[in-house]
Amino acid sequence: MKRILLFIALCLCLCGCAGQKEPVGTNDLPSESSVTTAGILDSGSELAADSGGALACFRSPAEGDMVCFYPMGNRILMFASSGEDTRLTLLSGAGLVPEKTVSLGLPYFLSSDSLRIGTDRISFYDPEMGATVVLDGELNRIFTISAPDGLLGLPLLSDDGAELYFCTAEGVRVQEVSTGISRMLYQREFRDAGLSGLLLDGSVLVCDCFDDGLESLFLSTDNGTPLGTSDYGARVVSASDRYYAAFYNGVFQELPFGVSGVSPRSLNLPKAETFLFYLPEQNAALSSFYDTDTNTVTLYRYDLNTGRRSARMTLSRVGVPSQAFSAGDGRIFLTLYDERTMQDTLCLWDWQSCPVSDDTTYTGDFYTAEFPDLDGLAQCQAEAREISSRRGISVKIWQDAVETPPWDYRLEPEYLVPRIREELEALDEHLSHYPDGFLAELGENFDSLSICIVRSITGNGAADSLEYVAGLQYWEGAAGFLALATGEDTERTLYHELCHLIDTQVINRTDAYDNWDNLNPGDFTYDLSYVANQSRDGSKYLIPGSEAFIDTYSMSFPKEDRARIMEYAMTGGHEDLFRSSILQSKLRRMCIGIREAFGLENSPEPLLWEQYLWKPVTNP
Repeated sequence: MKRILLFIALCLCLCGCAGQKEPVGTNDLPSESSVTTAGILDSGSELAADSGGALACFRSPAEGDMVCFYPMGNRILMFASSGEDTRLTLLSGAGLVPEKTVSLGLPYFLSSDSLRIGTDRISFYDPEMGATVVLDGELNRIFTISAPDGLLGLPLLSDDGAELYFCTAEGVRVQEVSTGISRMLYQREFRDAGLSGLLLDGSVLVCDCFDDGLESLFLSTDNGTPLGTSDYGARVVSASDRYYAAFYNGVFQELPFGVSGVSPRSLNLPKAETFLFYLPEQNAALSSFYDTDTNTVTLYRYDLNTGRRSARMTLSRVGVPSQAFSAGDGRIFLTLYDERTMQDTLCLWDWQSCPVSDDTTYTGDFYTAEFPDLDGLAQCQAEAREISSRRGISVKIWQDAVETPPWDYRLEPEYLVPRIREELEALDEHLSHYPDGFLAELGENFDSLSICIVRSITGNGAADSLEYVAGLQYWEGAAGFLALATGEDTERTLYHELCHLIDTQVINRTDAYDNWDNLNPGDFTYDLSYVANQSRDGSKYLIPGSEAFIDTYSMSFPKEDRARIMEYAMTGGHEDLFRSSILQSKLRRMCIGIREAFGLENSPEPLLWEQYLWKPVTNP
């Protein structure tokens, strides 16, 4: 349990309420508006047609308003805000027929931290009234609970409506709703704090403290015992004794899930995909992949019981879902921004009509840096040695990758086997783009040359290093090292950092770069400092069509100028950029220098980094 709760932070789970209590106070009912009897199913939806029938789409009964939807048993609860008023509408049936609409008299959306939705009860905190408001399943206000004295942040009503949890400057308290009597649940001095969730059938309370940065406390609702803390900023949902978490550990997103008291499992998504939502009722998860080339979004459903992809759907002219939740029949409700209507649209996805053929298992045991997958790491080390032998350059992983760190940056070892395997496969492909023997010859000029796959690279500002970098080239004596951080664009980073090593040979063996500065505009000087470069305004050198540099970072040092050019020259889609005569001159100088330095003057075929040259440099 404690291990699980270390990963839980800001809870976004809207846990259900059960049972009803006698009201301790009553107010006027919310105002009820007229409703229609027709459903909001949009039979003529272009989005539904484009999906091949996999989606059923619905019109918003509140045109022009901000809307969001939540499940409420077999019905849907819609929030709509015009900026002046917030309204709740109950939708039911296959066509989502509006049953009833009420006005809350609030000009804003309710905070999800205080919102609790069950099959027959809704509760939320109204800051204008200064009270927790409780509605029944028909949207009738049945009672309110005045804000306790000294309230910090938002209070939370328990699942059964019997207790109200809240923070004060002295700690976390719980009030018995029927009597109004409160007691201290957890004592601690808070400067600022608030409650954000109840988890695992209401047994765990999430308290967010803002004293020295964000810290989330996880407290037993039984006796206030601290169960764990987190500063990961996680998203967590729970259903019964099952939990599902998503948080960032450095740049890598961890996705543990499981049953309370049992070692967690982990969803291991491909690097290109973005996690979206868990679906606890289905024990499933959703992810997305945005293809910039086709301007399409692909949604994947993962079955967490099997670890396999169970559905795939590709859509155009939509954004990624802003909401997702399970329908009662096992389908999935999605809220998608539709570019055709320029509105958020509620859709129902029949995911079983979109099967996918994929035998890969995307789940496994949840490993940490302290308890890694040793067998998997040993296999990765064997793969790294094989790549090293075939490509002519040493590849290091895990602890081997950080045994010789740079003086001005900290390297954190990558321990996740799926991520290492993904990076090794990509690295092998990227290294194949260099001519046969090129890297081996490059390495002969140093005592050794190593590529280190690491989890993160963090710097020291006092040493004129950046706070965080995706890649780094550094030296230890005559040994050259190239560190690549997983989870980043390692292809371009690899080309960039290898360019620094190639630079040393061009400079030592040729005069190609002796007058490099002459290629720049006459009024330009390099910053010669990474820290100073961060505040440079280099816009006048980046005018489209006449660019003198790739970007502002290129203006820090001559070596970074060349390395930026190299990473763009070796990747596709940059024809417009290299129409600049200055960038053409720089690229040509680099290409000639590399050929001279590595004895490639008579190589008949253009090298990859020469693809954007106006005139080939073969036999220059």
